[in-house]
Amino acid sequence: MKEDFLVYIWKHRLLQRKKLATSDGKSLEILFPGYENTNAGPDFLAAQIRIDGTLWAGNVEIHVMSSYWYIHKHHADKSYDNIILHVVYECDKEAARMNGGTIPHLVLKNYTDPQLETRYQMLMQNKHLIPCEKLLGTVNNSTFKLWIYRLLICRLERKAIDAARFLNYFENDWEHLCLYLIARYLGGKPNASTFGLLIQRTPHRLLIKNHDNSMALEALLFGQAGLLEKDFHESYPVQLKNEYKYLCKKYELPERLEERLWKYSRMRPANFPDVRISQLAAMIRASQGKLFQQLLGMKEIKTLYEIMRAKVNSYWDTHYRLDTVSKKTGKKMGAAAADNIMINAVAPLFFVYGKERHRQYILDHGLDLLSEIKAEKNRVIKIWKQLGRIPDNASESQGMTELYIQYCMPRKCLKCSVGHQVLKRGPALS
Repeated sequence: MKEDFLVYIWKHRLLQRKKLATSDGKSLEILFPGYENTNAGPDFLAAQIRIDGTLWAGNVEIHVMSSYWYIHKHHADKSYDNIILHVVYECDKEAARMNGGTIPHLVLKNYTDPQLETRYQMLMQNKHLIPCEKLLGTVNNSTFKLWIYRLLICRLERKAIDAARFLNYFENDWEHLCLYLIARYLGGKPNASTFGLLIQRTPHRLLIKNHDNSMALEALLFGQAGLLEKDFHESYPVQLKNEYKYLCKKYELPERLEERLWKYSRMRPANFPDVRISQLAAMIRASQGKLFQQLLGMKEIKTLYEIMRAKVNSYWDTHYRLDTVSKKTGKKMGAAAADNIMINAVAPLFFVYGKERHRQYILDHGLDLLSEIKAEKNRVIKIWKQLGRIPDNASESQGMTELYIQYCMPRKCLKCSVGHQVLKRGPALS
């Protein structure tokens, strides 16, 4: 038995009998279980109970065994002197406050539904990726949809906190933050951090200043990426290298990255850093150096895609890496990559901007954007689809991803609306 389960029972009043009694036989009525306390101190605050007709108001502490009161040294802590009820699974020892006053006990073992206990134990002990997958069909669709929408907001809130930290780093420059977030997701997981470093090491003012100069723009990015250090045979990379040398003399550029930081192994050529950097340069050109301003002002998603998938320099039609010829293929960003950036960078950026500037319509714009994008196709969404939960759009797939990562993986069924419905209404697991 875990304390979390006892907290859950108390919080939701999932007691089998209406008439309750303390361990010493006094009648007990729960008027209000209190507010769950997630900080240090008693588990529930400001509870109200009635014992043998006398009204009590104060705090409630919960333990598996009553003797834990002494193991946790609550008897020597003044902050526990206002405990009016000790809720336990088993009472193996009487508990007393620091002032010597005894505390009444409610023994949950006497009032817990055995079926509820069985369902909880099976949720915690089974090896399924989704703990409640065998009973997911008992959860009505409206409950599921509402919960994943709430989790989508939680996911965006968390990303907003991360974005706000970098906004401070970039001295409240939203354009710089926008480029940074897009670059990280453009690089994919293997090169996300390195792309972030590239934007940090490349003076943003110079990227804006040279937005209409393709040679200078790519020279800046490839040079700061550390990809122009070797000897080249083709004219274009040679030109880039010479242009970068000129820019280094003209401006005091920060230290460039080392080429070894970039990852190429086990990666499709279309995702190579060289291609992605050229696509980033294309976005800067297409937005005239005002990427965030352009994205923010566009209402139709197709216009956003036009910037995300802007045409790259023709050199890349026959190259995946500098100075290495390949079969001729267009290097315009694929739809899936553009969707990934929209979902993970653009929509959260709209969300955080709307919150920071107190502009609800922009915050809503970020949410609307997710509802217009196709649902993601990845390992997590595949798991949900196999269980019959198919997302209609990216808004739902993001919420389902959050559900899986934050609740299913760590087995936080007691904190989950879906888990709550399964525990209360579902049959015993088998």
